Amino acid sequence: MLFQRQATPEAVYPDLVRSLYGNLLRVCIMSVGYVVSFGALALETGNRVLAVFAALGVLASAARISVLMIDRVEARGAALSAQRARALETRAALTYYPFALLLGVSAAYVLHLPFVEYHALMMCLLVGYGAGVAAGMGLRPRIAVPCLIGAVAPGAVVCLLHGGVAYWATAGMTALLLFGGIKSVLEQADAMTAEITRRLTFETLARHDALTGLPNRLALREWYGNHLASGGAQRRLAVYCIDLDGFKPVNDTFGHVIGDALLKAISARLMQAVPHCDMIVRLGGDEFVVIQTRIRHAQDAANLAYSLRAVISEPLWLHEHEIGVSACIGYTLGSIDRMDLDELIHLADLALYDAKRKGNGVIEPAR
Repeated sequence: MLFQRQATPEAVYPDLVRSLYGNLLRVCIMSVGYVVSFGALALETGNRVLAVFAALGVLASAARISVLMIDRVEARGAALSAQRARALETRAALTYYPFALLLGVSAAYVLHLPFVEYHALMMCLLVGYGAGVAAGMGLRPRIAVPCLIGAVAPGAVVCLLHGGVAYWATAGMTALLLFGGIKSVLEQADAMTAEITRRLTFETLARHDALTGLPNRLALREWYGNHLASGGAQRRLAVYCIDLDGFKPVNDTFGHVIGDALLKAISARLMQAVPHCDMIVRLGGDEFVVIQTRIRHAQDAANLAYSLRAVISEPLWLHEHEIGVSACIGYTLGSIDRMDLDELIHLADLALYDAKRKGNGVIEPAR
């Protein structure tokens, strides 16, 4: 189909909605142009209907500008979720639709009046509005397309019914421009959606381990920095360094395919064992880092360490082979506001070294 489109991915949605809130200048220009034009026509002709249109234009414009100004900070925020983006998009749409319909009806009314000199002004407003919609709302077709139709179609119909070659040509040209504008909006939205999807995919790949899908060292640093900036620095935390025992013999005996499957399975077990608010990272090879937040007592950290070791040590059935590995774990307790990430990992790594040297499996932090 000509206008058939694919569904917008959830991760892309916030970026597309943000485009609506970079549109304030164009909205102000169009609002001033509409109110001044209809106000001037009302004063010159004494037509009360035109005065009503001018007054409604003030109200509709005030609503559009207010919503943009109130919501633009949230809309441009990095933490905007897809669910919240939908709410903001709906708020914007509820102000854009009435203005577009008002413009369409009022322009059609003027085109119906026997004042030829005013008709060119109406077509100027419609063309300017269409260009503004394509530039400012082109990434959100669910708003842009109804606005284009609501604003332009009534005037085209009036020109068609007006009679005369010039008006028929104007109606035909307006219809073609409307068709082309809608097609351009849809193509622009699809192209930008694909571009944003590619960008987010590359960003995800840069921050995640390709084999296991776990966050990598870069993602860990960003997560730590975000906790520091968001006030999470006041919470205690525990950092665990984990090294698999017996992983190299698995690779040597069964091959890298089984070894990779083992790492994926261990990663899945760790994700199930660690609360969602915490962080699991693969540093490389068979080395993992886990960060536990919201620590109340030192025993909480010890409990998780032994729990993680027990989870990892459970036998696995991979490619018709029963595989068993264990883990050495070293951990340390700290606070983001007092210790940086490298220091915490270094202390946990020292504890891991002691655990491997002494064969204890888990080494608690030094007191």
